[in-house]
Amino acid sequence: MKPIPSEKDIERLLECFPPVAPNRPGQRLSNAPWLVQPVAHRRIINTVALAILAVALLFFVTPQGKAFAQSIIRRIGNFIITDKASDAEIYVATLQSGTPTPVNDPTLVCADCVEPVEVGLLTLSQASAKAGFPVYKPKYIPAGYRSSSRDVFISDSSITADMSYRMELDPPLHDGLQMAGIIAISQTLAKSDAQPWEKGIGDVPIKEITIHGLPGVWLEQIPVIPFQDSQGEWDFARWNQLMWAEDGYSFMLQTNMPADILPLEELLEIAESLAP
Repeated sequence: MKPIPSEKDIERLLECFPPVAPNRPGQRLSNAPWLVQPVAHRRIINTVALAILAVALLFFVTPQGKAFAQSIIRRIGNFIITDKASDAEIYVATLQSGTPTPVNDPTLVCADCVEPVEVGLLTLSQASAKAGFPVYKPKYIPAGYRSSSRDVFISDSSITADMSYRMELDPPLHDGLQMAGIIAISQTLAKSDAQPWEKGIGDVPIKEITIHGLPGVWLEQIPVIPFQDSQGEWDFARWNQLMWAEDGYSFMLQTNMPADILPLEELLEIAESLAP
């Protein structure tokens, strides 16, 4: 039985890894943090879940899989949103089917892996200098949240500036499992030859929104990280996400807070306040 990830573990993963799909997903799955083995330092996420594309690719080689994979719902910046199952759900389904999952090859060198340029709480000017473009910052953040990270990540296909805000919860949510509220914002500049990043959302409803008059989407309760509960049943850490494109950047604003506590209207206010 895999351990239930702590909220701090999930926060650290989402802070460390920008939402960019790797070119070599098999490497990602072998390093996935829910596998019982050492995890390479500062590897990729929303790709904690996106790493599971390795399993999805096996599905896509069948005619039915290819047809299903082409069910594109929306394209937002360099993201392609499809109605296939989320990567976290595909991973669990694969485990339950008995299909072998990749094992880590310690000799494999991944040339296209995202590595952090800087790690920590950079100033806005430091982050902009490292990224090579003006990093946006929200002028509005809900009361109680404090800046907890601002990092820059570079891969062969993109540069991502990532920041997060944290608020300790008293009392905790979800029977004591969620100790903090997190708001994470990613700003990604894809290179001109970058392939689109596919994001499966399964049956999660999609809501059309606008930010600065530009189209975007609101995704509520997206399965992000799979884990097993104390009874051995699989469940998911679920986050709410805003996605839109602006000024050549792909933006994602996500939170672990339920919509009845941190509603869409307030997340839109954060997004609308973003500026360099």
